[in-house]
Amino acid sequence: MEVFDDLYTIAQKKNQSIEMKNVSSLNIKGEKGLLKRLFSNIMENAIKYTPENGKIIIEMVRIKNKIEVSISDNGIGIKTEFQEKIFGRFFRIDEARSSESRSSGLGLAISQKIAKIHNTEIIVKSKFGKGSCFSISFVVNC
Repeated sequence: MEVFDDLYTIAQKKNQSIEMKNVSSLNIKGEKGLLKRLFSNIMENAIKYTPENGKIIIEMVRIKNKIEVSISDNGIGIKTEFQEKIFGRFFRIDEARSSESRSSGLGLAISQKIAKIHNTEIIVKSKFGKGSCFSISFVVNC
């Protein structure tokens, strides 16, 4: 997936490793530009909130006519009370941290809207201080 290739250079600057598991060129039904934005937003967050020398894993799993794409990291994680709120427009967990990273608080809100346009949603699982995993399931073109 070309969006991951585009962001690989940014991760290298932080000495982060990106592991790709079962990533192939399966055709996901949807608008290519929107899907690229969705994955780019999630990857940019993984890179931003994963420390130097951290690890990001991108994995695709096919189950019947669906494919699940997950992006996991061993970054700072998200407290449980914020996990549902992160998809809200302009939501930022920490104002000081967000202003340092020039975050508008729109990336995940946009990504969730794009997911809904494609009849799916982004599921987040995170442990504060341990990392996060964002998963999206799509119907695959046959």
